[in-house]
Amino acid sequence: MPRSLQVKGLVWLSSGERNFGGPGRIALLEAIRTEGSITGAARRVGLSYKAAWDAVDTMNNLAGEPLVQRDDDREEVVRKRLDVYHSQTRPLVEYYSGWAQRGEPGAPKYRAISGVGPVDEVKQRAFDALA
Repeated sequence: MPRSLQVKGLVWLSSGERNFGGPGRIALLEAIRTEGSITGAARRVGLSYKAAWDAVDTMNNLAGEPLVQRDDDREEVVRKRLDVYHSQTRPLVEYYSGWAQRGEPGAPKYRAISGVGPVDEVKQRAFDALA
C-alpha cells in the first residue's frame, strides 16, 4: 500500500530583520484571545508575563497598530474610571484635604503628590511626602 506524502512547514512573518510572528507568537495571540488577558495567556503558553508583553509590544510596533489592546486603554473604560473618580474619589479628596487645611484636632495629614512618571519616581515622591 503506497504511503501518502504530507507537506509540513512553519510560517514566519517578518518586517525587515525583525520577526513579526511565528508559531510561538501566533499561539500567544490565540491564548490572549481565549484567556482574555496577557497574564493568563503567558501562563498557558509557558512564558513569563514580561516575555509575553515584550512579544506583544514587538508585534504591535511592527504591525503599526495594536494587535492586543488592554481593557483600560479603551475610551469607554477610561471614561467610566473618570466618572467614578469625579463622583466618588474627588469628594473624598476634597473632604480630607479641607479637614487637614483647617487644622482641627484629630485632622489627618494630607499630602498631594504627582502620580505622573516612572513607578520608582512616583514611589519615591510618596515616601518623601510621608517622611
